[in-house]
Amino acid sequence: MPTLDDCSVEGSLVDKLNKYGFVFIVPPPSAVKALKSARFKGEDFFSQDTPSKISLVGGMRGTRQYGYGVGGDVQFLESRFRRVYNPGVGHGDGCVSALGSTFDEEIGECKRVLDEIGRAVLGRIEEELGVPEGSITGMVDFGGYVRGEYMEDEGVVKSIKGEEEGGDVSNSVLRMAHYTGKSSPKALFGSHTDTTFLTMIPSSSPPGLEVYSPYMNSWVRPEAWGSLGVVVMGGELTTVLSGGAVGSAAHRVWGTEGIARTSTPLLLRHRDLE
Repeated sequence: MPTLDDCSVEGSLVDKLNKYGFVFIVPPPSAVKALKSARFKGEDFFSQDTPSKISLVGGMRGTRQYGYGVGGDVQFLESRFRRVYNPGVGHGDGCVSALGSTFDEEIGECKRVLDEIGRAVLGRIEEELGVPEGSITGMVDFGGYVRGEYMEDEGVVKSIKGEEEGGDVSNSVLRMAHYTGKSSPKALFGSHTDTTFLTMIPSSSPPGLEVYSPYMNSWVRPEAWGSLGVVVMGGELTTVLSGGAVGSAAHRVWGTEGIARTSTPLLLRHRDLE
């Protein structure tokens, strides 16, 4: 199993991504706690009735910090992160008071942990490919929320604008997904690759994520091998920038009848440059 304890790398990370479709990273206990806390916050949100969820965060069409949507047996809470802190602008588009005073902070801490893992993985990819430092990481939109304060991502020239003044939000998104478990066992989210640099998914329960391994010529369930880690998969943007040296992971989510599942994947996307 391609395990990278404490985000360290043994052997070639690129080879692991290409063979298995993923690497499984075990972060420190404090980081694991932050990842679990965010998932619990997501479960609290999804436990509410649909009108309440929509009234809290609105739909997916805007570029607000939060958005809620439904697709078949899957519900989504999309969380984007404002890049520039503005004390005069409300945090979370009204979610804080309704979902608890620490909602934004705990979701943001999850994002921070995954950002750090993403930077480490992409930095190692640059090193292994022999390309200049920052040639890939410098194109990623890491802008976001750090330990209760918004931070400005250095070097960002432009980004999509939020609906509110000062609501400058990132292209990268923490997309919580809640699988209801109401259907018979089936692929609830069909096989696909992501238009990302990396897709990072903290372990959830029950195991449902399946990643195609070219080396094993089969679908594997990385979450079944560890409940305290993060599954990291290569995305299409890294494949293009690396000239095909890093593959894009084909993955899907398989549902378990009668058992709900909530996951908190981070999709690392591009920064907008002028």
